[in-house]
Amino acid sequence: MTELLTNPKMLLIDLFAILAIGSLIGHFKIRGLSLGTAGVLFVALVMGHYGATVPEEIRDLGLLLFVYAVGLQAGPRFFRTFKRRGIQFVVIGLSTLVVGLVVTIAVGKFLGLPYELCSGLFCGALTNTPALAAATETARNLGSPNTSYIAAGYGIAYPYSMIGVVLLIQFMPRLLGPRMAREEARRQEAKAADPNRLKAKQYRITNPACCGLTVREVNPGRMSQSNMSRLRRNGEVMVISPDTVLQLDDVVTVVGTPDELQKMRLVLGEEVVVPMDVNTNVTFAEVELTEDRMVGKSVSDLALWESHGVVLTRVKRQDLEFAPAGDTTLEFGDTVRVVGNKENVDGFVMVAGAGRHKVDETNMVSFLIGLVIGIAVGLIPFRFGGMNVKLGASGGAFVV
Repeated sequence: MTELLTNPKMLLIDLFAILAIGSLIGHFKIRGLSLGTAGVLFVALVMGHYGATVPEEIRDLGLLLFVYAVGLQAGPRFFRTFKRRGIQFVVIGLSTLVVGLVVTIAVGKFLGLPYELCSGLFCGALTNTPALAAATETARNLGSPNTSYIAAGYGIAYPYSMIGVVLLIQFMPRLLGPRMAREEARRQEAKAADPNRLKAKQYRITNPACCGLTVREVNPGRMSQSNMSRLRRNGEVMVISPDTVLQLDDVVTVVGTPDELQKMRLVLGEEVVVPMDVNTNVTFAEVELTEDRMVGKSVSDLALWESHGVVLTRVKRQDLEFAPAGDTTLEFGDTVRVVGNKENVDGFVMVAGAGRHKVDETNMVSFLIGLVIGIAVGLIPFRFGGMNVKLGASGGAFVV
């Protein structure tokens, strides 16, 4: 067995055998727990014990792709989340790093461990694969002859840390059950009171000045950043369009933030609670926008009412939901809500989501260009603490 694992001609077979066996083991569950992709790590540790090796080029490529993929996944939400809770995340992140660093240095000095091994232990204890890539790159730039110690330290600490995190996550709800229930209730209250959260309210037209005006004329120049979606007249519910003429005692549904709805209340009349689902032919649907002909165009250019007989009332882009205006440009992956007659809504959903398969596709040109730029950025040296430092290929790819 040792000869098979150490034979250079068997390198690719060994590599993909480890991936296959590790992935298979990662799928097994015991009481709801599974190793997942960490199964590959455990199999690799066993194979490495018997002499299996992987060239540095393959290791670096794997780390590079992993770090780059993490950056692509986290990037869209990073800045928006950081803007809202940046201080909290910075404090938690720095606290974790500082505690881990202090413990690693103390243990390393007490046991007389080489700094390469301590670096690997630090990365593995925090289950931080991108840090492993950075530590390896830094040690290599410093001319260390023991860069393999970093991977060894990572492999030693990672399994224990990963198992500890999984167990902690499983038992944490039981330990903090009552507190978590209170926190969830508080979070729901805060969400309901969010001034930027979209709501739908009904208003009865009691302002004589609105009688005979179209929806477009009632809200000139988007005075209120809100949209009307339905109208109830003489007990019948219909879809409302920009050219719909309003009459006294009409009841309209308006979608917008609380502040914008307050503006429409002052214009239209009194707020009421009236069922708007009496006519089952009027419905709404949400669809993820994937059709190339609609992506990158403004709402006014699409003319959805004229072309599809539907009204666009909401757009959800990642974690942000808003009422679109005529000059709002729709992007690939936006989740849009439309209101209209059932057949029109169904038709629009089929058209807007026609490219749904593209969500799972990767644009290799932009993917590879970003990767090249990231590697180039990582090779640029800068002065830090009196020495030249580089982000490294993986660090540059992560930043880009």
